[in-house]
Formats: sequence, C-alpha cells, structure tokens
Amino acid sequence: MRLTFFLSLLSLSFALPNTSRAAPDDVVISFWIKSFIPLSVAGVTKPYPKYKSLSMLPGIPIFGDCFLTDQRGFSSATGASSRMHSQAWVWVRSNGYDWSDEHHCGETTEVDCEDGDVEGKETQNNDNMKFKEKSGNSSKVVLELKAAANNPRVTGSPNIDIVGTLTLDRLNRFVEFNGKVDEFPAFEAYVSINGGKAQTIGQLGPKAGAGPSSLAGGANRAFKGTVTF
Repeated sequence: MRLTFFLSLLSLSFALPNTSRAAPDDVVISFWIKSFIPLSVAGVTKPYPKYKSLSMLPGIPIFGDCFLTDQRGFSSATGASSRMHSQAWVWVRSNGYDWSDEHHCGETTEVDCEDGDVEGKETQNNDNMKFKEKSGNSSKVVLELKAAANNPRVTGSPNIDIVGTLTLDRLNRFVEFNGKVDEFPAFEAYVSINGGKAQTIGQLGPKAGAGPSSLAGGANRAFKGTVTF
C-alpha cells in the first residue's frame, strides 16, 4: 500500500519528510505528545467567573493571578489546545530514513481571580523543546525528546518538563515512547502509522493533589507506551 495519501492527512504546515516515493514496505509515522491543563482538576481548578462552563486555576501563591485551563479532557486531535505540543515525523525505508519535528506552546491567558477580567495573553517560545537523533538506520530510528516551557506571564515560574525516547522499529513493527513527565498537568501521546487513525501511546492525568507548585524540579513520573503494527 503506497503512502502518498499521508501528506494530505495532515493540514498543519510542518516540515514533513517527502514521502511521495514511499514503497509498500516503508513505514511513515506521525507522533505527537502534549501537556495540557484539564477542564476539571479536583482541588485545583475552579469556575471562570465570566463563563461558568469554563475553568481557571490559581497560579503559584504570590506569583501571578489566575489562568484559564485548556478546557478539555484527553483528545487525540493534533490541534487540541495544550500548554506544550511536540510532534515528530519519521520515515523508515529499506535504503535509509528521514525525520523532522515541530514544537509549539499554546497561548496563556491570565485573568483576575475575582471578576475574570483578562489581564494579559502571551505565548511561550519553543527554545527548549526539541527532538535529537540518537541513532538511525534502515530498520530502526531512535529520537530523544527534551521539552521544557514555563508560564510566560510569570517570570521565573517552573517549567513543565517532558523527556523521553521515541523508537520506530520497522523490522519488529512497533513504535514506542519511554520517558518521564511532571506531576502536573496532564499528558498524552499518540501515533498515526502509514496515515492511519491516531492510536494512543499514553494518557496520564495530574497526580492527586498536584498543582502548579508541583512543577518545581525535573520530570519524575514514568510515561511510556507501545503501539504495534
């Protein structure tokens, strides 16, 4: 089955490998991982004063006011609202491989905790978010991900951290992510293989009792999953 339809599946303007000459035994994947603040986190989020169907969460005491959440639960949509989004495309074939990646942060909206008035909006840069090639050949490609970003509205606020290794094994026919994330917020990862529907690599909500203050320090929760094909 040829993979020329793969490019049409993805509407985002990222730097995709050129798969127009993909052969039947080639494997092309799109992998994405996100951190997001759920609509409802027990003991952390509360209704947004202006629209009760929306939610917000207080920032770290003394630092900042309140901030809108991503207003959602888990979603495999590549465009779903998030704090951080990292995506990689890998094409492994009998005579080599290619890969590319893209990273971005969602807009942060600071609001007054009492009346909900918007106090500012800002988007963090992706300077500390990248995949790096660890190894690659015609049978297997391994990429390392290090991603970190903080609240751009609060100077010196701690980072959300994601670290891990993405492996595409063409011969043994699996895609795996093995990494770590913070205790807060929520994290999710998916993969599309040869243009197919999104399959779940992993989903992990906030640790019970964790909030923005829990971001101090590095990633400390295991986050991993495997999809076979």
